[in-house]
Amino acid sequence: MKTLLLIDDELDLHTVFKRFFTASGWLTATENGGSQGLKTAARIKPDLIVLDLNMPDINGAEVLSRLANEPSTELIPVIIWSGEELKKDAEERMKRLKNFRGFFSKPASFTQMEKKFRVLLGF
Repeated sequence: MKTLLLIDDELDLHTVFKRFFTASGWLTATENGGSQGLKTAARIKPDLIVLDLNMPDINGAEVLSRLANEPSTELIPVIIWSGEELKKDAEERMKRLKNFRGFFSKPASFTQMEKKFRVLLGF
């Protein structure tokens, strides 16, 4: 069973995300901010991280960079999931990080997201 970690400050999304992905056979963990998300990622080593950009404590771009530069998390693939449009220069910076694997706009279909996750993880 593969593990997903959602790092997003929208707590309402946590319940819906966990319900869908757990029912689809994933182990799911959620954190509501970048600081705690970084700690949890290092502790549980998920197969994939789904990361929001706009969070009050540490923004998603910074979390992505820290994950990429930490030996214990540098190889965990990260999908950005945000209500904010990804600017071209920000996307280019993210693409240079070895852990960035794509972007979904909110709202996004969990079914479409899961298809991408399965392809990305090879199952």
